[in-house]
Amino acid sequence: MPRKPPFPSVSKAKTRISELEAMKAVLARAIDDAATPPRELPALVRRHIEVSELLADLSAREAETEKTDRARSMVDEVFRLSDI
Repeated sequence: MPRKPPFPSVSKAKTRISELEAMKAVLARAIDDAATPPRELPALVRRHIEVSELLADLSAREAETEKTDRARSMVDEVFRLSDI
């Protein structure tokens, strides 16, 4: 019998993004599980959508911060006449 691949642990996440990714994996597994009662599915799906949106927002914010930091580091570089 093949072993199930381990899914991320929410409690062991070191960053907010990894925590959200782990939560999304846990929710997806619960949604796909045949033993999940049908009455629980709407709440699980709603929460999965919320976590996906939070993850997308946080990823976009980190990308923007990285872009700003890169631009700021270029401005702070020493000007050398020989670079022209």
